[in-house]
This record gives sequence, structure tokens and C-alpha cells, in this order.
Amino acid sequence: MASLRSWWRGIRRADFPLFDTVLYDTTRRYMESHEASMREKMGDVWYGETRDLVDRAETEKEEWHATEPRIWSRFLAALWSGFGISGLIDRAREFVDEGRDRAEEWINDATDRWREEGRISEDEAGDLRHEVSTPRFHRVLPHFGVHLTIGIFTRFPIGTILRPGYVLLNLLLATARLLLRRIDRDKWRQELSIHSPLVLLLAAAPGIGSFSYLASRPIRSNHLLIRLVLDSILVKIPYDLYQRLGWRALVARPGAEDEATTQDLPDTVVLAGIPVRPRQVGLVAIVFGAAIVVAGVIIELLSDLLEPSSWWWPDLTHLFDADTGDALLNLYQVVVVAASILVLLFLGFTLRSSKRTILAFAGVALIILAPLFDEHTPDRFGITSVFKSAVSLDFDDADYLVSLIVTTILVILSVFVAIWFLHEVPEHIRGIFLVGVVCYLGGAVAVETLRHLYGAFVSDSSFIHDALGYVEEATEIAGVVAFLYAVLEYARWSIHMRAKEAPSHES
Repeated sequence: MASLRSWWRGIRRADFPLFDTVLYDTTRRYMESHEASMREKMGDVWYGETRDLVDRAETEKEEWHATEPRIWSRFLAALWSGFGISGLIDRAREFVDEGRDRAEEWINDATDRWREEGRISEDEAGDLRHEVSTPRFHRVLPHFGVHLTIGIFTRFPIGTILRPGYVLLNLLLATARLLLRRIDRDKWRQELSIHSPLVLLLAAAPGIGSFSYLASRPIRSNHLLIRLVLDSILVKIPYDLYQRLGWRALVARPGAEDEATTQDLPDTVVLAGIPVRPRQVGLVAIVFGAAIVVAGVIIELLSDLLEPSSWWWPDLTHLFDADTGDALLNLYQVVVVAASILVLLFLGFTLRSSKRTILAFAGVALIILAPLFDEHTPDRFGITSVFKSAVSLDFDDADYLVSLIVTTILVILSVFVAIWFLHEVPEHIRGIFLVGVVCYLGGAVAVETLRHLYGAFVSDSSFIHDALGYVEEATEIAGVVAFLYAVLEYARWSIHMRAKEAPSHES
């Protein structure tokens, strides 16, 4: 009779029922632990023949068992493997390891490309490779590689389902391990920084979802690495739009050729005898604009919560109201665009050879000013009112529809005007200019549409509806400040280039 221990061993090895059963793994462990005494008593030849005998016996046993149904043994084997789940887990681990290798190879290739283009030094390339090899980064690489693999073998909508499902599964598993006390809270926070809600949200986005793990904390904490990876992604956009629009100069580090053309540019440009630093002016302008928007939101919130009854409160609310044409938010945009036009007028008188470029800048500035002045003009003279009367529109949403049509026309006009000079200015100026135009006209249209839909279907008197108005104004302010910064950068570059060409003209 077999002992209970032997029964358990047979069941655990899926060798059941016991019938002339030899536990070969136990036999081998016994022979290995007593090898010295066996060789001493029986000799080396005997020990070797016995090992071969065990191997042959196990092979014949497996061949013999393969000819029989052995239903109980097969059931136990499936039970211990989780009916195939353990095999799937092993395959998943191999899949993750392959993904890690694929992601590491992809990032190293991008690093080598930047090194060849002169965008980073050899030491910086070595630091990036070292960062990729650290344990903190290696915790993210397998998941990044899995998403890359999903992006290669699946397309929309399957990929947009698999990627967030994968992120959510990892987050739930980490939470379950925390509840079962398999990991502590610090380890769970590390997992949350990788499989974060932001990563989950981005994973569901078509196209860019494959790179959602770039938003995890271990990767986004390295700004140079983020710029490297983003550049490697955006450079794949068809028709070289990323490079032609000048946006690569805003994302990627300057290359050797870029630095050769801009390294001797002065930080200050003198306009009508006034020294101006474009970066400082842009920073001050955006901070001041953000302060106006934040003040407006706070005043709106206090109005809803406290309902102040002071005699001066309505005037203060009117001053920061996003819906009022003569409010500080709109006046500030007019001032910024007007300052850009003054700079362009100065350049027009001093740089006569760049008239077409300056006219193009001024044309876009006037296009941006058009909807701003429309808010200040009387109803019967405004663009919206004139257009609405011309096409005989008279219904509830006519003003919004006409405003949307006019803004769309302005977007198209600005694009055609910009084509005149995009190829005549440096990449970074081109990119800043287009960011400003897209942010002001495109972003304002999107936010205004969202606000209008919220007001139509939810409420047009809630704080969220008013807050969307401030988001729209913030987007427009960011656009006009970017436009001013592009104009100042163009002034700095063009005046410097004129100064370099002056000696050759005199000679």
C-alpha cells in the first residue's frame, strides 16, 4: 500500500492512479544527494549506468502512458495548470519581455538618430541609455512595449479597446495585491504612477494610444527623454507636415544645422530705440493674461457662492466678465495684437526688403482682430450682424451659427495668408506663429462650440458654463501672446540678418 505522502506526490505530478509508479524527480534528487557514497561503494561506471537507466525508464514510461487514455491523469494535469491559464501566463510573460526589448530598442534607435543629427552630445546620449537601463524605467518599458506591439498588430477600434483594458487590468491587479497584503502601500503607489488614470485615458485615444505610457511618471519626469520620444513619434506624420509647419523646432532639441544659423542671434532686439527681449516680453504677457483669467474665475465663483451686494461689485464683475465685449479680457487681447501690429509697422519702414513677409504677418493680425472688434461694434455694424442680415437668418442659434461660420472663414484666410511666408522664416518662428493661430482661432472655435452645446443641453446659467467661457478666453489670450512672441522673434532674426548683410552691401 502506498503511503499518503506517495499518494499526494502522485496526484501533484498528475500520475494517477498509482500503478507501478516511480517518482523519477525524487529518484534523481536522491541519487544526486548520495552521489559520493554511491560512487565510492559501487564505482563510477555503475553510477553512470544507473543514471542512464533512470532516463531510459522515464522515457519508456512516458511512451507507455501516451498509449493510454489516462483520463484522471490528464484531468489532474489540466487542474494544476489552471486549465491552460498557467500556460497563458507564461506566454504573457514572454510577450511582456519581448515588448520590453522592443521598446528599449526603439528608444535607443531614437537616441542614435538624435546623436547623428547633432541634437545631443555623446554624454547626453550615454545618460539617456543609462536612464533606460535603470530599474525605475524598466518597470515601465515592458508595458510600453506591449502597447507598441498592440499598435503594430491591431487597428482601430480593437486597439483602443485592448490598450485601456490592459492598463485597467494592471491597475486592478496591483490594487488586489494591496488588499491581499501581497504588496505594501509604497509599492502600490509605484504601480499607480505607471498605470495612472492619465495613461488609461490616453490609451483609449486612436493613433497616439500606443504611446500612452509616456505619460507615466517614471518617463515624463525626464524632459529630454519625453522630447526625444515625442519627436520620434511626430516625425512619422505623413507628408513631412511636422517639419514643414516648423513644429519640430518647438519639440526637438536644435540640431547642428539649426544652431549654426541661430547661435549668434542676440538676446535683445532694439525697436525704435527701445531694447526688447522677446522671451521676457512673452513670459510677462502670458503671466499677466493668466492672472486676468484667474481673477475672472475667482470673481465668478464668489458671485455664485456669496452673492455680494456691494455697490462696486457689479462693476468689478463687468470688468472681468468673459461675455462682455469691453471687458478686460477682450481689451487685453486687442492691446497685445495692436502691439504686434506696431512692431510690424516699424519693421515695414526699416526692412523694406521683407515687405511680403511683414504684410503676411499684418494680414493675420488683422484677421485675429476682426472678431475682437466685432464684439465692440454696435449690433447693426458688427460682422456677425451684417452677415446674418445679408443671408436673412432669424432663429435662436443664428448668432452662434454666424459666428462659427465667420471664424471658420477667418481660419481659412489665415492659412492662405500664412502660406505666403512660411518658407521665408526660420522653423522656430514658423512653429510659434502657427501655434498661435491654431490656438486662437481653432481652439476658440472648439471651446465655444462645447460651451454652446453645454448651454443648450444642460444649463446656460451654471458656473461650468461660465468657466468654459474663461477657458475660451484663456485659449485666445495664449494664441495672441504666441503671435506677439513670433513677431518679436521675427524682428530679432530679421534685424540681425540685415546687420550681417550690411557690410557686404557696402563693399
